[in-house]
Amino acid sequence: MTDFDARDLSDIERWVSFYEWFVDSVRDGYDMCIHEYTNDLSCRDQLQRRRDTPEVQAVWARVVAADAAFRAILLPTKRSICGDSPKSHFWFWGYPDGGPELEADLKSMEAIARWHTTWFLRAFGAPSMFGNAGWPWYNFW
Repeated sequence: MTDFDARDLSDIERWVSFYEWFVDSVRDGYDMCIHEYTNDLSCRDQLQRRRDTPEVQAVWARVVAADAAFRAILLPTKRSICGDSPKSHFWFWGYPDGGPELEADLKSMEAIARWHTTWFLRAFGAPSMFGNAGWPWYNFW
């Protein structure tokens, strides 16, 4: 049966839904390359660019909730993985654990140190993505 009252989702609604799904899906790691990863994150970037629009404001609480979950997952990088994105775009300043292909790509672009491994960060804790308090040597990786 067709639901004639149903409507198509707007781009904003699709981006938020995809971002929520993406965050949930990378809890156990990401097993694709850097190009796929940054492409998957483009939905979050699009939401940020339109943050002041009424349609994005209407769903912003969902973005904030997904952001909190994503921050908890991410391991830090030394630099943005997507151009010169500011640190306020935290989604381009970290990566989820568990992906050797993604980690190899990040090492080749010098976003993480060649000796950097996720087991080290798990064992000793990751520096804060916002200040690296207690890790003065982190910026030298």
